[in-house]
Amino acid sequence: IMVKLLKLIASIVAALMIVHSVALAEMDVQLGGVLPPADQVSVMSSEELHGRFGQSHGSDLEEFDWRDVDGVNWITPIRNQGNCGACAAFASIGSLEALIRISNNDATMDLDLSEQSIFSCAGGDCPTGLYMGAAFDYIQSQGVPGETCLPYTAVDDNCSELCTDWQAQAEFIESWDLLWQYNCDDEILKNAVAQQPVACYIEVYGDFMSYNGGIYEYKSGNMRGGHFVVIIGWNDAEDYWIGKNSWGTGWGEDGFFRIKRGETNIGTWAMVPNYGTGATPTPRP
Repeated sequence: IMVKLLKLIASIVAALMIVHSVALAEMDVQLGGVLPPADQVSVMSSEELHGRFGQSHGSDLEEFDWRDVDGVNWITPIRNQGNCGACAAFASIGSLEALIRISNNDATMDLDLSEQSIFSCAGGDCPTGLYMGAAFDYIQSQGVPGETCLPYTAVDDNCSELCTDWQAQAEFIESWDLLWQYNCDDEILKNAVAQQPVACYIEVYGDFMSYNGGIYEYKSGNMRGGHFVVIIGWNDAEDYWIGKNSWGTGWGEDGFFRIKRGETNIGTWAMVPNYGTGATPTPRP
């Protein structure tokens, strides 16, 4: 009887492991953080970084959260990229929407920009993803219209379905900067986040996909792939960053997360958009 029981337990464990592996594989399509060869992109120099972010008040604050700055929330709602590796579009738009509110000193601005237009028109591919720099390049050169112009449907081939007046309603950035690749400077990053939410890269492991609250530290699971998120705050006492994800409100802490500094390359490939009116968009074929 004991032998049969042990075999039954072993078969149940094996079945659960298979189910878990299938679940992780299904979630892999929610990643999509593509990085270019390191020698093909330039980063801000040390002088530029310290000139722009070296004197900010961020390093003087022990904690900060853009969702609660003296009781005011500057962050737009959590979105859901669904079964498509469109995180580059969601992280770039997530950082830009907040920056527009901050730049206009209006936390109540009703902003919902079209991630679908960025992903489909900037060359995104659902199975593999998109480099976030390409998303910012597109926003700078072409602009991004509102969500209703091209609603998100988790596809990558519907750029031709943009609304007819997309040019008139497009938001632009003047430029964007890559702070660094992998040599993340926590103090500079704090100062940058104190000025505006910062979009960045993170390596995702199996246990991050099942994260449901608390301060995340890697415990188990293989690396599933790269991902782009937005850092919106920090806490020095408990040594963590606060991030905005794009996996819906059912994941994490209502769609947000806290992660120990230095974990799984959080804060690397950090990018900041520089908001302005930009150039006149050119019609697409």
